[in-house]
Amino acid sequence: ATVTTTAGERAAADGTSGASGWFSHLLPRYRDASEELPEHLRPISCVQRPGEIIYVPAGWHHAVINLEPSAALTANYADPQNFVAVRAGLFGNLWGSLEHLEAADEWHAAVRRAHPGLVGRPGPGPGRCVLCDAATAQRIRLLDAGNGGRAVCRPCAESTAAYHGVLSAADAARCLGLSQADGHLRQLPSLWWHENDDLAQQQQQQQQYFMRAHLHELAEEVHGSVREARALARAARGEAAAVDETDAADDAEEEALCLRYVKGGVFEMQ
Repeated sequence: ATVTTTAGERAAADGTSGASGWFSHLLPRYRDASEELPEHLRPISCVQRPGEIIYVPAGWHHAVINLEPSAALTANYADPQNFVAVRAGLFGNLWGSLEHLEAADEWHAAVRRAHPGLVGRPGPGPGRCVLCDAATAQRIRLLDAGNGGRAVCRPCAESTAAYHGVLSAADAARCLGLSQADGHLRQLPSLWWHENDDLAQQQQQQQQYFMRAHLHELAEEVHGSVREARALARAARGEAAAVDETDAADDAEEEALCLRYVKGGVFEMQ
C-alpha cells in the first residue's frame, strides 16, 4: 500500500513546523541553497534589539523566534498606495468566519470615512470589487447591508462562492437541521430571491436565503458543531452513514448549491 502525507504532516512529524522548526531545520537548508541565488533573492536575517522597529514589506514571507522572554507589538499597515492589495487579501482570506467578515466590513467603513474617494460611494450602483478592484454593480447584500451591500464582481463571486455563498431556508433545514419553525433562523440577516429559470413569472416563488458562513455559525451554536448538525439532519432524512464518509460529500453538496445560486444571480443588483 502507498501512504501519502502532506507537507504539513511531514513537517509536524519531523519537528520542522512552526517558527522554531523553521530556524532549527529549514533555515539551514535554505541558507545552503541560497548561496546559488542572486544576492537580492537571498533570505535576510537579523536580531532585533529592545526598542527597535522592523518594517516587513507587503507580501514578504517572514518568521520570528524569541531568544528570551519577550513582549512585542505588531501592526499591519495600509495606505492609499497599497489599499487595493490589502483589501483583496483581507476579504479574500476571511470569508469563512462571520467574526472576521464583520471586522473586515468595519475596517472598510473606517477607510471610507477617512478616504471617501479611495473606496467609492456606498449603496446600490457601480462600486469596486473588494477582491480584484474591478468596477461592478453586483453586491453581496448580506455584507455591510446598511451601505447597500459589499461589491463583488461576478467572476470573483463565482470563484469564491464556497466561502461567501448563500443557502436557502430549505437547504438550511435539509442540510443543517435549522428551521424557521423552530425559530433558529429568525435573527439571521437574509435576502429574498428567485432563480432565473424557465418557469412562468407567476409560478416563481421568492425564497429566503442566508450566508453559508452565518448558517454554519448558527449550527455550531444550536447543535454543537456543523458535523453534528449534519448528522442530525441526515438522521431526520432517514439516511444512515458514517460521518467520515459524508463530510466531504456534505461540503461538496453545499458548495454546489452556493455556486448555483451565485451563477443564477442571487447577488446581482438592478
